[in-house]
Amino acid sequence: MNIVFLDIDGVLNSRSMEKDDVVLLDGWRLSRRKINILNSFTKITESKIVLSSVWRDFEDIDNKLKDCGLEAEIIGHTPHGGRMSVRGNEIHQWLKDNEKILGTTYYYFHNYVIFDDDSDMLLWQKENFFACDNSVGITENVTYRARMFLERTNSKEY
Repeated sequence: MNIVFLDIDGVLNSRSMEKDDVVLLDGWRLSRRKINILNSFTKITESKIVLSSVWRDFEDIDNKLKDCGLEAEIIGHTPHGGRMSVRGNEIHQWLKDNEKILGTTYYYFHNYVIFDDDSDMLLWQKENFFACDNSVGITENVTYRARMFLERTNSKEY
């Protein structure tokens, strides 16, 4: 199984969105084009999504994202680590709490990528982290590099 830990602001939307590209979600703006880039990535890599975004707290967010065109299965949300927690800790905790879903212990599971515009990840997550520039959001270049990473980890050469 491959997993995408997904932030939304700065990944599925950006400062440079065109008006005809905007999908509204309860007054928040998403980019159709960015959703399609993510859909293509998750389809090719057979990835499932775990929301790590602050949007995970929005009521019925999984279904609302589906209504906006997100196709991949959302299998969970990272837990809140408190006011001083960094996102990397929340991702680490989700991996620890969901070993049954992973099919292995968390420290042996490497088949995940993190799409985020912030860099508050843990040192050992650096290879799994694929930064998105919040001015443009997720791009084909970012997803290509993430796909190459997942192909390496899935080939057991990792």
